[in-house]
Amino acid sequence: MEGASVMRLFLAILFEEPVKDRLCEAMELIRRSTRTSRLTRRENLHLTLVFLGELREAGKVREAMEEIRTGPFPLEIRGLGRFQRDGGDLYWAGIEPSLPLQNLYLELKNALAGKGIAVEDRPYRPHLTLARQAVEKPETPFYTLKNRLEPVKTKAAAVSLMKSERIEGRLVYTELYRNCLL
Repeated sequence: MEGASVMRLFLAILFEEPVKDRLCEAMELIRRSTRTSRLTRRENLHLTLVFLGELREAGKVREAMEEIRTGPFPLEIRGLGRFQRDGGDLYWAGIEPSLPLQNLYLELKNALAGKGIAVEDRPYRPHLTLARQAVEKPETPFYTLKNRLEPVKTKAAAVSLMKSERIEGRLVYTELYRNCLL
């Protein structure tokens, strides 16, 4: 498509409202336990499956998504973790290791490669970003939070193609296409 604008895309599992409620409780705990942090907006909570980067067109991604034969499967969100970074840490909720989730990731990666779409070649480490640029308070170090998120059970029932963009300074994720796992 000549002249088509570039879109920043990724594939994700989206969550129902009760799951978002529990994740927001964990984010409130993070907010109270840090000097500063940029919490993920409720509507942006998701589990990234594959980051696609910048593409002009999504047709081949949709075709790849339609090749997936993984059925729905249980998913468990468990515990908090962090990636330490200069300027503040990234706090995340963990995902219980799952063979169906790993298989879904590999199926997507292979289907995308079959359509000529390059995907990062690194191990899949699923997590849900809850806060960025988090600086802990000395009186509430991160280790005091690690086990404060009770396990959250949910179901992976669909894969969504998401567009990421900044609108009026806010990060906005828009679902472009959804493929139910049958």
